[in-house]
Amino acid sequence: MSQHSVALQVYHRGGHDRSCKKLKEVMPSAEVGDPDENGILEVKLDAPDFEEALHQVWNGIAAAGCDDHIAFAEHPDIPEHWKRPGFDGPPGALA
Repeated sequence: MSQHSVALQVYHRGGHDRSCKKLKEVMPSAEVGDPDENGILEVKLDAPDFEEALHQVWNGIAAAGCDDHIAFAEHPDIPEHWKRPGFDGPPGALA
């Protein structure tokens, strides 16, 4: 395993403290930094490769329920990332 760094963008600056705190809680083995003046924060974690690091951060954001407040700073290369696992409906469908 090696250490990887993933950049995130925090939105809704007023509620970023709670979102960052929840992300830190659900990713205890990662080093989740504090957002800078532009809302960019860095997550450092151990993973076999960068793709797995992206998946772990994506899962952390989902588990923390902060996907309305935190997003990848650069669009991740995760195919069909908008789909809910196990759901075969049309793209963008919620149910």
